[in-house]
Amino acid sequence: MPLIGPLGISSEWQPSLKKRLLHFFLILVGIFIAAIIALYFLATPPKDFPSGKLLEIPEGTSVIKTGKMLEEMHIVRSAVLFQTLVIIFSGDKGVRSGYYIFDSPQSVVTIADKLSFGRYGISRVKVTIPEGFNSMEIADIFSKALPRLDKATFQELAKQNEGYLFPETYYFFETATPGEIIETLRNEFATRLEPHLEDIAKSGHTEREILTMASIIEKESNGRNDREMISGILWNRIEKGMRLEVDATYLYTLEDRDNNKLTTKGIKSDPSPYNTYKNDGLPPGPIGNPGLGSIKAALNPTKSANLFYIHGRDGTAYYAKTYSQHLANIRAHLK
Repeated sequence: MPLIGPLGISSEWQPSLKKRLLHFFLILVGIFIAAIIALYFLATPPKDFPSGKLLEIPEGTSVIKTGKMLEEMHIVRSAVLFQTLVIIFSGDKGVRSGYYIFDSPQSVVTIADKLSFGRYGISRVKVTIPEGFNSMEIADIFSKALPRLDKATFQELAKQNEGYLFPETYYFFETATPGEIIETLRNEFATRLEPHLEDIAKSGHTEREILTMASIIEKESNGRNDREMISGILWNRIEKGMRLEVDATYLYTLEDRDNNKLTTKGIKSDPSPYNTYKNDGLPPGPIGNPGLGSIKAALNPTKSANLFYIHGRDGTAYYAKTYSQHLANIRAHLK
């Protein structure tokens, strides 16, 4: 009769049980090690990770679609692991839309964290638009501040929105598109102009006419404190049927905006509708993007009988009611 061991198990079965338990334990260890290795492999970046490549996550993109896209782009090895991590990190909030840049290969854990909380890896750039700058000048500013920007496309869009790009200091991602920038500038314009819409409606002029006059005032006053007086003089000239004869409108159409190269012959022969020496009334649209001060001046001109003005060599403004007085001011303060 076989002997019974301390556990009540036949002694001849004890070695077999120990072997089975050891075998089972080794299997568990093997599975654990394999899982760790697999998890490590899946968590590490792919060898062909696209460092420095711009990644766009469109608005409303699901976690599942994002995971598949990242796997296809070789940003993560496992779409499923990425999706699982995003759910752990952000629950039902999913991924944040926008543009991302990963300067170096990063683990799926890091990628999931960044997309869950909008850690874009892209710095914002400060861009300041001075009052009165036109679309070409604004395009130059943005192309220098944002090297990735498509300048030609931006300039075309900006030209179409001349006068409506509010001069201010903005902060944009390096990856901002021309459309996004124009929309931001136009939205700021709408916000700033909204309190003055009633005054525009009462002015007897259209919004575009007010903006066109404001853009001229911005250039002609050059930021001086005579905006309202210049506004009054220019509106006086229009009301009396006189041509504005403003250099700034003519220069707007020239590639080389150099006052020193402006000739009387060139002005008289230029057919441009922006040539206020040759055409009556306001030009067809703004010649720049005025600030709020010039918009207010266009709406609130100083009432006077003056029809002419100059700025002397020291920057002082001199006004005149008649052409002879104007010529006298030129001789006294500009020659």
